[in-house]
Amino acid sequence: PATPPAPAATTTELTATTSKNATISTTIPATAVSTAVPATVPTSAENTPRNASEEVMLSAKLSVSTISVDVSAAPTAELATSKQTSSADAENTGDTGDAGNTADTGGTGDAADTGPAIFIGVSVEISEAADNEGHVELAEAEMLLRRALATAETLGALQPDTLALLHELGSVLHVRGELGEAEELLRRALHGREHAAGVTHLETLGTLGLLGKVFFARGDGDEAESMLRRAIAGYEHVLGVTHGTTLELYTELAFVLKKEGDYTAAESLLRRALAGHERTHGDDHSLTLAATVRLAVVLWDEEEPEVGLGLYRRAFEGYEGLHGPTHAETLAVASKLATLLEGAGQAEEALDVRRRTAKPSDEELALAALEVAAAAERTMQRSNRRSLSHDNLLQISA
Repeated sequence: PATPPAPAATTTELTATTSKNATISTTIPATAVSTAVPATVPTSAENTPRNASEEVMLSAKLSVSTISVDVSAAPTAELATSKQTSSADAENTGDTGDAGNTADTGGTGDAADTGPAIFIGVSVEISEAADNEGHVELAEAEMLLRRALATAETLGALQPDTLALLHELGSVLHVRGELGEAEELLRRALHGREHAAGVTHLETLGTLGLLGKVFFARGDGDEAESMLRRAIAGYEHVLGVTHGTTLELYTELAFVLKKEGDYTAAESLLRRALAGHERTHGDDHSLTLAATVRLAVVLWDEEEPEVGLGLYRRAFEGYEGLHGPTHAETLAVASKLATLLEGAGQAEEALDVRRRTAKPSDEELALAALEVAAAAERTMQRSNRRSLSHDNLLQISA
């Protein structure tokens, strides 16, 4: 019989506001408050819900060249109540033993007693290093994460701090292109999280998905496909087929399959992603429009030009309505659409697309301003003539 679920640990919510006005929120076991929290962190405020489309345990949102700080340590209260960590779900998915018993803390043994103190500390440091827009250089983030990881590893390989920092440092190295070390760190994080939290835990699935992206970047399509399929199966079970994270991984796997030449399977996954965004967000949401463009790319490459053009038209009109004709996303789609239309011999429509998104020159703006002024002058003159005519009639009547 399945082991009864362990009672949820008593937790305390914490929020730290750094000198850069970046807010860090987390929830840790109440027993760890006296020792786990840096002295600069007041015990107050509320826990900020995690954006489901972000990597689990992310201390920063990654971009091409910088990290945008939006830190939050592992909220153990959330983990304790998450669907994937319950003993009942562990029984249904074949997870037994430690996976069900340790889900409340995301670790084993003394993990519940220590809390993610080091992780919180490095999150504060990354926030302090950020500029006024909340960005920090990747090199500096890597240095801080390496230092924190070296400290965390002295506490144990399965401690929440250690596993979280392995994942985080792997994320940064992935973006920096240091793929070999990123793979090594993420494999260690995956092994630890599978042992400490179970194979269907959100943290485990987050590391699986990221490892799949690393393999794809390294050109290992088979391993990338394997990792992404495992992550997708877990997210479908835990979060559902229309959850943002599930839909994101459909897209990741689709482009792995596209690169391997399996256009049919890639198209199927992208259609599922598009249908999920339409159902969740509606036709004109930015995520839906992005999914539309991705499907259009595959269909065009699959030599279905009319269907691909139809999707590009839909995306262009959607972005134009959402952002306006001169927004960067609108312009990017418009440029691609116009180029494809010209190649398809539809020059008139291509010209119309380019005209709709053309930015007026200074000369054109000056001419437009003169035209507006002239129109205002003509309106005033007509108004004066009407007034004079009315006065003449009054005089005749008198």
